[in-house]
Amino acid sequence: MAQFHCRIRIGLPPGMDPEVRADYLERDRLHLAGLRENGALVHDWRAAGEQLEFLVLESADSGELHELLAGRPLFPFLRVEVTALRSPVL
Repeated sequence: MAQFHCRIRIGLPPGMDPEVRADYLERDRLHLAGLRENGALVHDWRAAGEQLEFLVLESADSGELHELLAGRPLFPFLRVEVTALRSPVL
């Protein structure tokens, strides 16, 4: 398994209906909770005052990582930068 650092900027449209926005955010929160439960989401942080997340995800390869990210309800509104992490050398 490999770990990937994902810097994710969320860009929901400013004029989005508040109910639709709340639905997207709730479904996305549940999706991330599922990733956490199955061990794919290792760490997550949010930047204060911004729609910015920092996630460490674990997957077999970049294809599986793409599936994990593309499964997020917010995926169409995300700008994602990925950095592959390597294990520390002892």
